[in-house]
Amino acid sequence: MNLERRSGLERRAYRSFVEDGLGDVLFGAFLLGFGLTVATDIDYLPVVLGVVVVPLWRRLRRTVIEPRRGYVRLAPARLSRLRRGRMILQAMSVIVVGAFGLVAFGPEHWAQWVREYRVVLPGLLLGIPTLVAGVVFEVPRFYGYAGLLWLTSVLSYFGGLPVATGLLASGGSVVGVGLFVFVRFRSQYPVPSHNGDQPNV
Repeated sequence: MNLERRSGLERRAYRSFVEDGLGDVLFGAFLLGFGLTVATDIDYLPVVLGVVVVPLWRRLRRTVIEPRRGYVRLAPARLSRLRRGRMILQAMSVIVVGAFGLVAFGPEHWAQWVREYRVVLPGLLLGIPTLVAGVVFEVPRFYGYAGLLWLTSVLSYFGGLPVATGLLASGGSVVGVGLFVFVRFRSQYPVPSHNGDQPNV
């Protein structure tokens, strides 16, 4: 098998790895949880969701995705890029969490600045790692999610859109897109049949 054909097969295998919609749905659920936090002042909800989402994603991949698509073994070069990308994404996520902490518990002289721009900060800060995730994992949908979060920040600042409403709308939109992608994935990758009958959808 020549190098070009092997590279093309590897790219298609990777696209199947990221085009199941599962990550979109869980990310949308996280945004919904964040919006509920803003609406209800349940401060620990995003932390709980953050702790739950990654193990849940791994479990659902093993139980729902891999029986349909099979196990994808990525090329070493791509795995190396993904590891570096994840490290960058994790570092940026820590910075974003730190920024939220500074906004919430920063020095008193920040209070006026925070009051003035507090409606912009949630969507702005959440949009940055979302954009980075789109670049790292090569999923252009996440560019749109980042743009949506930034749009809600602009609407909150200039149009008076409640922050919680913007986050809930963003989360609901991401979940909706993710479910659409997942339904398409199910139709493309039915569960293989082991008795010679038609595959199970």
